[in-house]
Formats: sequence, C-alpha cells, structure tokens
Amino acid sequence: MRDGPYVLQKVVQILDAMRNSSLGLTVGDVTRELKCNKSTASRLLAAMARQGLLRHDPVTSRYFLGFKLLKLSDALLAQLDVRRVARPQMERVWTATGETVTLRLRVGGNQVCIDGINSRAAIRINTQLGEPFPLHSSASGKAILAFLPDDEVRGIVEAQPLERFTPYTIVEPHRLSEELRAIRARGYATSVQERVPGQVSISAPVFDSSLQPIAALAISGTLAVATLDEFCKYADLLKEAAMLICIQLGCESECLPASLVTGRVAAPTG
Repeated sequence: MRDGPYVLQKVVQILDAMRNSSLGLTVGDVTRELKCNKSTASRLLAAMARQGLLRHDPVTSRYFLGFKLLKLSDALLAQLDVRRVARPQMERVWTATGETVTLRLRVGGNQVCIDGINSRAAIRINTQLGEPFPLHSSASGKAILAFLPDDEVRGIVEAQPLERFTPYTIVEPHRLSEELRAIRARGYATSVQERVPGQVSISAPVFDSSLQPIAALAISGTLAVATLDEFCKYADLLKEAAMLICIQLGCESECLPASLVTGRVAAPTG
C-alpha cells in the first residue's frame, strides 16, 4: 500500500460504498469500486475489520459496517449540545401532534438531520439522520436561511445554481427572496413537496447565544394524512418549542425575532 493520505482516501471510499449497500460488499466489489488491485482491497478490508470499522461474514465473504461506527456516531451526537437541549421539546411537540418531528443542523449551505422522532401514523415520513440537503430545498432550510444576514444568504444562493428536487422546489433567487421575507414575518417556514413528493412540513429556526440561526425544528407528514393548513395549526406550538430551545442555548427571549415569540401567526401565501 502507499502513503497515509492514499490509504485514508480509500478507507473513506469504502465506508461510503458500504453505506449505500445493505447487502454488504465482497473483495471483488471493493476492487471495482476503488479501481485498485485485489490484494490492496483485501488488505484494506481486513485492516478495517480488525479495527472494528467493518464486520466480516466468513460464510458469505462479505463485509459490513462495523459497530465501532455506531459508537463514534453516538459520541458525535452527544457532542452536539443543541440535540441534547432540543430533545425534550421535540418529544413535547411529537406528543401533541403525533407527526414526525426533526431537528436539522446548518452545515454551511446545507442542512443535516441530527435527531428525529417518527410519526405514529401508518403513512408517515421517516427521518434520515446525517444526509445533507441544500438549505433552499425544505422548510427547515428556509427557516434557517430567512434569518441569516443578507450577504450570507447571497453567498449561498449565488455559489451555484439552486438544485431542483421536485417541480415545486424554489430555484429562482427572486422567488426565494420573497419566500424568505414571508418567513421572517411569520416566524416559521412551510414546504409542500419541495424536496420530497407528497411531503408537507413546517419549521421554526433555532438560534444560539450569539443569535445565529444554527438549526431548525420541524414537523413533517404526508399530504395523504393532512394538508398544509392543518399543519399550520401547530405553528404556535412549534415556535414556542423552538424559542424554549433558544433560551436554553443562551438566548434572551427579548433579543429573538418578534415573529418567533409573539405567537401571532400569519397564514402562508401560495
């Protein structure tokens, strides 16, 4: 094998490939994925298995993700203080609504789900932890974008063309700008099929002690179960929960945007 950076790159490639394969991978699969020779793939897989990053099934000769990754994931999530603080409020919102409740963290121009409680309904939206999506593409992302400084929003929007996920995704900068103004006015964002067909969501921003929008709390469901108007009935509850999270993160309530704390909910347009 070659030097450290080469090995590290290959290890990451293997983990990415494993993440997308529920059936595991053989040495041959990894050889093709990494475009390397069989002996290199075999040594890498064996070394990762010894460290607990992978598990080897001797019967099928397939490798799977190892349990050490689960421990590392738990440690990472434990370090995210916002997740710990938000959990009681998420449970309160879930108990009151029965819908899927998620907490999404801003990572640059993306959002990542770091915690979620799935709906009790038979037809529901299930949470996917750790998958990044652009901020413009959902209620959670728009709730964060709406309260960022204007120059920061421009930097995100102008960095590359806005990706369209469904026919309803807002990809025109002027339309997005109008949407963000409306979100700032009412204190929460909405989304109907903008990233996932059939999904409806509302979301409120979460601010840290420096009054930066770092995350968003969301309620999501399916149009087969409820309409946007029905979800908007939860807006006050959602905003109150987000506000309480902000306060626990060190915000003073009087410094938060008035639309988040007044409880006056304007009906969304469109």
